[in-house]
Amino acid sequence: MRIAGCIFGGFSALLILHWFYQDIWLLLFIVFWGTYFFSYGFSHFEKYSYFYLQASVALIIALVQGDSKIVSIDPVFQRLSGM
Repeated sequence: MRIAGCIFGGFSALLILHWFYQDIWLLLFIVFWGTYFFSYGFSHFEKYSYFYLQASVALIIALVQGDSKIVSIDPVFQRLSGM
């Protein structure tokens, strides 16, 4: 479940970055709702809770890169390969 959650969260982050990486406010909005969705799955589906936890961690680690805009997706690939 851990590997599947990391892959799903990382793939979600890459899709989000592909479409919304220039607009910081929209990106923050999507990070909030993505984390909310994964947290909801973590707390309501006991059988798949570890999957949702890992997906949430992968999403946050991949998308939060400091206090500025994301200029490249290379750090995302580095962080996801580290997981």
